[in-house]
Amino acid sequence: MIDHPDAAVVPPVGRDTAQVQCWSVPLEQALAQMLARSMSRAFAPIEEALMLRELIDTHGLSQREAAQQCARDVSWVNRRLVLLGELPQDLLQAVRSASVSAWAGTRIFAPLARANTAHASTLLHGMQTHGLSTRELYAWFAHYQRAQRSEPEHMVQHPRLFIVSV
Repeated sequence: MIDHPDAAVVPPVGRDTAQVQCWSVPLEQALAQMLARSMSRAFAPIEEALMLRELIDTHGLSQREAAQQCARDVSWVNRRLVLLGELPQDLLQAVRSASVSAWAGTRIFAPLARANTAHASTLLHGMQTHGLSTRELYAWFAHYQRAQRSEPEHMVQHPRLFIVSV
């Protein structure tokens, strides 16, 4: 853990490593700073939305205050929050608990939920029972988007069977 700019960085020894910064600020200010800065990777829109929801619901900030603290405009905050409104609660909980990655939530489940909420919920349940890797989920969704007639319904009911049969 790095808690001071002058602290030594230990080189990795064949394991995953994470850089950590310790900030002596209140949680709401730290969340806002995380959204304002681009750290080692860009956040997925759903991750940004969840952090904004935390700022607004838990810390009582208005959308305008959250936008100011994150160095964004109010429309950006609103667009992120709309994303949360489009997703079923069970999917949001799956993303929060990391049983569904933010990538899958943003790239697969959000568009699927916009098109067919029932299919998104059914797929989520099927994934929790018969897990799919991100690569399998990507292949599944690519085929789902091209599927004809009753095929999408079968794919959603049995996502693992589709992957095995391809």
